[in-house]
Amino acid sequence: MNKILSSNRGFTLVEVLLTLVIATIFSGIIYSVFITGLKLYQKIQVEGQLRDDADYIATMILNEMYSNAPKYVESYSEGDKKGIKLIRANEKTVDGYVVEDDPNAIETEIKFYFENNNFFIQKNSDPPLQLNTEKTKLTTLNLKSGIVEKSEITLDQIGDCNADFSKCSHGTIKLRLILTDQHSQEGSLIKIEPLKLESSFGF
Repeated sequence: MNKILSSNRGFTLVEVLLTLVIATIFSGIIYSVFITGLKLYQKIQVEGQLRDDADYIATMILNEMYSNAPKYVESYSEGDKKGIKLIRANEKTVDGYVVEDDPNAIETEIKFYFENNNFFIQKNSDPPLQLNTEKTKLTTLNLKSGIVEKSEITLDQIGDCNADFSKCSHGTIKLRLILTDQHSQEGSLIKIEPLKLESSFGF
């Protein structure tokens, strides 16, 4: 005679609750690791973009400075525009073995300035070229001591300059850029600290 053994026993409430608790814990850990990895990836991307934009601005300045040596550089301020003005030397004329300034040539005036958290380069009376991108913007730093730092380009107090260092025939230009990501300021998952770049150029 064959006996069929069967059991109607299911899971108890304690077992179900214990399974749910363990599943919740593991889900939380997996989600946390995923979000942390995603934030780190986005942060690296943003910081790379900030550095690329800072290098682009510095390179544009260097290209303008060294494509033709400046005759002199002076401080520039007009309304909200603050920066420097580079006066490029006259073009040369060659007469035999003698190289001289062309008296009829017009000096080139190049302005590098910040205005309303934007950076511009302007040649003579041409429309200014804005160097900011859609992803990156200039910002300010509010330090704990109450000091506010802004992006600026100035003449350093060194070199062959006048008494108040507002005009130099030889010297050093100091560039400070404080850049932030547009999207990290608009409620995204990541908050990137502003990138501060300081550099100097001799002329």
